This record gives sequence, C-alpha cells and structure tokens, in this order.
Amino acid sequence: MTTQHTNETEADTLADRIDTTDTAPSGATSTKPRRKPKVSVVKLRAGHLACSLCGQSVNMDAAGCGPVERFTSYARGVAPGADDLEQMMNQRHGAETTLEFARCSDCLELGALAATILDEHPAVQARLGSRSIGLERVECALAALAALSCAQQAPRLTKTDGDLLRLLRLLHQPGAAVRWATRLVPFTRWNADPAGCSAAPWSHLEYDPEAAAKLRTAYARLLRERTERPESYPCPTVGCVLCGVGAVTSLPTQARYAWQGVTYRGAELHACRTCAEAISFAGVVGATAVDRAVFEYLEVPLGARYGYGVKATAWADLPGASTPNAKPWQHLGNLAKLARELGVRP
Repeated sequence: MTTQHTNETEADTLADRIDTTDTAPSGATSTKPRRKPKVSVVKLRAGHLACSLCGQSVNMDAAGCGPVERFTSYARGVAPGADDLEQMMNQRHGAETTLEFARCSDCLELGALAATILDEHPAVQARLGSRSIGLERVECALAALAALSCAQQAPRLTKTDGDLLRLLRLLHQPGAAVRWATRLVPFTRWNADPAGCSAAPWSHLEYDPEAAAKLRTAYARLLRERTERPESYPCPTVGCVLCGVGAVTSLPTQARYAWQGVTYRGAELHACRTCAEAISFAGVVGATAVDRAVFEYLEVPLGARYGYGVKATAWADLPGASTPNAKPWQHLGNLAKLARELGVRP
C-alpha cells in the first residue's frame, strides 16, 4: 500500500511538471516539460527589503546593504474601472503606512556615481539650486539608464555640462517613474505589493508597460539629439524683446522652443528661450524679468541673486531699437562689471 501511494504521488508530481496539452507533429501527446510563466514580482523573504530603485531583494544581514530608507504611503489605488463607492472607501480607509526599503550593491554604486558626476559639474549643481535636488535628479537619470541596461553609457553621456543637462532634461522624470519605490510612495498602486520585490533588477517594469515605453522613447530622443548639429534660427521679427539677440542656436528637435511670441506695448514681438522663461516666471515684461534673464545668461548661482538688482534696460525699450544684437545683452555697457560684482565670468 505504501509503495502504491508513493508511486501515485510521484506520478502526480510528474504530471504537474509535464505539459500534456502540447501535441507532437504526428499528433501524439508530448512529454515536453511545462515551462512555468515568468514571474516579475515575488514575495520578500524574512530579513530582506526591496531595493528602492531596481526593486530586487536585499539581504539586510549581509554587509554593504546600505541604510534603511523609510517613506510613507498615504493610500492604496484601486483597479481601473472601479466604481465610485470603492474609490471612496479606499480613500477613507487607506491608512498611512510606513514602508521600508534598502539599496542593493549596484544601486549603491549608482548613487555614488551620481554624487561624483554632480561634483564634476559644479555649474549644473548651481543651476539646479541645491545639492540634494541635483543628487535626486542625477540619480533618477542614472536609474533610467540602468533600467535600460545602459548604465555603462553614463560617463559618455555626462562629459560636459550640456551633456548632463540634456540627460537630466530627458531622463530625470522617466527614471523617477520606473523606480520600485514609485509604485508604493506616496500612494500604493492597485497592482503593487508592499511585501513584494522584483524577481530580477527592474523586472517590475512588466507591470507598468506605459512607463517602460516612455523610458525607451526618452532614451531614443536622447540619442537622436546627441547626433544632431545646432543650427541658427533668426528672430521672426527683429530681435529678442529683452536681450536683443537677433538669432539663436538650437538643435532642430528644439527649434520650436527657440522663439516665443510676446505682446509688449501693443506690438507683437518675440523672446528667445531664456528670456521667455524669465518673462513666464515674472508674469510680465518688466524689471523682474530683465533681472532673471540677465542672471540666467551670466549663470549666476541662485544664492547670489537675492537682494541684487541689475537695473538693466530691455532691448525693446531702447530708443529706435531696430538693429538686433549679435550677442545677448550686447547693448548693456556694464555687463562685464556686473559679472565681476556677482563673482561670475562674463
């Protein structure tokens, strides 16, 4: 009886591993072992935490696992198509939860590389405003490369300040969206498990094909921009309303941002990209916009701007302004003196 029971158990186990639904070309039943479906997310084991970036399991008892990162999740999302009652109940009963993450060795190296890259580009750090913001953005951009299995391209893509700014502009947000922690913080997605982790680094992206597609699109755009050559785009009217430059250099993919229409004193004029952003910040063409545009042109750190007034004249306010400047703010005779006072190079 015991032998028969053992044989039946072994047969059942074998049947679980054999795919009896496949048929051979001759029509006979195939005994090919059944391939289990690929699992992207698995349960965490005891003493393990998920890496906040790539999502893989990290043994907290092992050396070099990094400090524990704690974040708060405020509610849990509902599945698409959920009715209003389910959404309301979820929001009302979605108690705050403190979640813990760690860093695997690869992502610890990624964070160290982000700090090194930022130290090599102090002008970019000054432009971003603070080191913490810069570290977060560079780390997200590097995470995007790691998710695409292109982390080895980081040195080549961050050689100059322009290269780094391009990388941040195109990959910072897509990289932030594909982090494992983003699935859980500040709101836990309906298909995310706080007690789970990625079966392999970045395998959780199979649950978010939209974010993965945006990441690939952004990286393709990055490569396309690196192969482009800048071209000159003249002002559609005469010159920039603030700095007076008559033509700007831009990549073809960014040409639509080279000039922006501005209405000033009843006239339809244009502003270059830097000055247009300054006008948008100030809300109107005036002294605040002029100050900010000059600061951006001279790359003045944010800390040196407070309490300092440029007291410059916009090009459009010059008497009989009809000839554009060859360089931005060329009509200002004290630009070099201003740069020295602010401690930057003219």
